[in-house]
Amino acid sequence: MKFCKNCGNELKPGQGFCTKCGHKQEEVRAANPSAYPAKHHEPQRAHSKKNMSKEAKFTWAAIGVTLLLLFGGHKFLENHYSPHKVLAGFEETIDKGNLDGARDLIDFTAVNQQVSDKDLKSYLQFLRENEGDVTKGLNESFSSITQGSVSESVFSGNGNELLRVMKDTKKKWGLYEQYKIEAVPFQLTVSANLPDVEVEYRGTKSKLKEALEISNILPGEQVIKGSYNGEYSEITQEAGVDFQGASNNMVDVFLEFEGDYVFIYSNEYDSTLFVNGKSTGEKIGSYYELGPLPVDGSIVLHAEYQGENGVITTAEAKVMNTDDVFLEFKEEEFNPVVVTAVPEDNASSIEEFMIEYINTSVDAMNEGDFSIVKHLLHPDGKSFPESKDYIDYVVSKGIKEDVLSIDMIDFEEIKEGYSVTMIEEYDIHYSDGTTNNKSFKSTYLVKEHDSQLKVWSLESTQEL
Repeated sequence: MKFCKNCGNELKPGQGFCTKCGHKQEEVRAANPSAYPAKHHEPQRAHSKKNMSKEAKFTWAAIGVTLLLLFGGHKFLENHYSPHKVLAGFEETIDKGNLDGARDLIDFTAVNQQVSDKDLKSYLQFLRENEGDVTKGLNESFSSITQGSVSESVFSGNGNELLRVMKDTKKKWGLYEQYKIEAVPFQLTVSANLPDVEVEYRGTKSKLKEALEISNILPGEQVIKGSYNGEYSEITQEAGVDFQGASNNMVDVFLEFEGDYVFIYSNEYDSTLFVNGKSTGEKIGSYYELGPLPVDGSIVLHAEYQGENGVITTAEAKVMNTDDVFLEFKEEEFNPVVVTAVPEDNASSIEEFMIEYINTSVDAMNEGDFSIVKHLLHPDGKSFPESKDYIDYVVSKGIKEDVLSIDMIDFEEIKEGYSVTMIEEYDIHYSDGTTNNKSFKSTYLVKEHDSQLKVWSLESTQEL
């Protein structure tokens, strides 16, 4: 039995609304399920596709990720080995001085040396100093290579080959083009102002004759060392290599040894120079340059001359500074020369000739022009080369002379020609602004050549 929940009126079985108040009634099932019609269940139809297992889903996801990674790696490597990337990496390496990066990017096969970190650092500095040429050249080289060229060179503004860019014949893993940037070496030519110099480069020593060539040098901070082991002194010298001043990858290196030298004179041109009691075998002539040598008194000089009655020797002179050394033979030690008298008119002609010669010689020295006096010298005589050398010497020293007076005090005809003795007075002006007044007693040998008087030699000279 059921009752209305709203008004309590008794309801008939199955009644949906209260007949008294009209309130809708909820269906209440009886305890016996058979009172209600059975609900029919149709069998569930099978799906046309089976659900994918978790293992299959994971496998397909892994394959997809792998493909994405492979594609991404391919694009990364393709970019990594591209000319643009290689060029950018090279420029960054130079700018930052990255030594490890430089060793990865630059091939040093052509360089004939073990490239230390110090060498590499100075080489990168060299490239930075040529950065404009390097950047421009690399861009042009890679552009040409991508268009089919196999090898291109990078040059500096003065024609030096700095780098060489090459495409490798083999691709990386058969997929990616490979490019190589090769360091191009330089060649050195070493010379010196002294003979028999020993040259040292990177621990290797070589004897320098006229010139020494050193090949396959990496540009940068390089130093050439030289040593001279002379008879009188030992000197060492170093010279840096100026690669910026090179031409066609060739650099000239000059080792200039700065030793002390002295100029030696004597009043007997044919005398032989002795150093520390040992003959040099050299005639002093108009002057003799000796050196390099120490100036501490350990070098002792003298000269010897073979006279008719034996050897005549000068006093010894110690070298204490770089002043000129005059080795003087005393006039009374020379053997007298047998002469015959000559007519007085010949003496007048000789005197006029000698006055002309001395004045012209001074003009030639002051002008630095040997040709001015050349016509007054015997072409086969000693004075011909000696005068030329002496003019070169006074010009190098900046010396000028003024002739104050010339007098002939003796004139004799001898077997060889004419022996003429002159007294000459000069004002000698030196490069430091000082002036000395000097007088000399000089004896000349004069001979005839093509019916004209010519000076053959200056036999002796003595400062008064």
